[in-house]
Amino acid sequence: MFRPPCPLLLEPPGSEPPRTEQPRSKLPRSKLPRGFTVLEMLVAFTLLGAASATMIPLIHATAGARKQTVRRQLAAIEVSNLMEVATARPWEQLTTADLESLSMADSTRKLLKEPELSIQVAEDEGTPAARRIQISLRWKNTAGDWLAPVRLTGWVYAPQEDR
Repeated sequence: MFRPPCPLLLEPPGSEPPRTEQPRSKLPRSKLPRGFTVLEMLVAFTLLGAASATMIPLIHATAGARKQTVRRQLAAIEVSNLMEVATARPWEQLTTADLESLSMADSTRKLLKEPELSIQVAEDEGTPAARRIQISLRWKNTAGDWLAPVRLTGWVYAPQEDR
């Protein structure tokens, strides 16, 4: 009797190798474990609860810091706008009394809690003659404490004929 050297040589090209059956479980199909157990779900919910409990205060603090940053940026823009208006005035109108008529925009007044605007003009001695304008804006936080003010200082020099 003739024996081929290798059983694979007898299979035609492109045919699939014979499949071997996996041993079946001795348990009936209804008894095989499927899905999650109650204990696994309880552990998953506990981990999810612990993760969210640590993230909620972090998210709250981040939102508070973001609001504070927006308020500080708004105050800086407001002070910059007021400085632009002040420095555009004629030399004779650059006094503290004249600049006290400047006021904040209503939108800024609404977003900052109890805003306090301060404008001071001082003569700078020396050549050429100049006036130093300092504008300061401060407001209270939610606890009622004053926050660090936003300050801007500018110098306006006397026109050529007044020097």
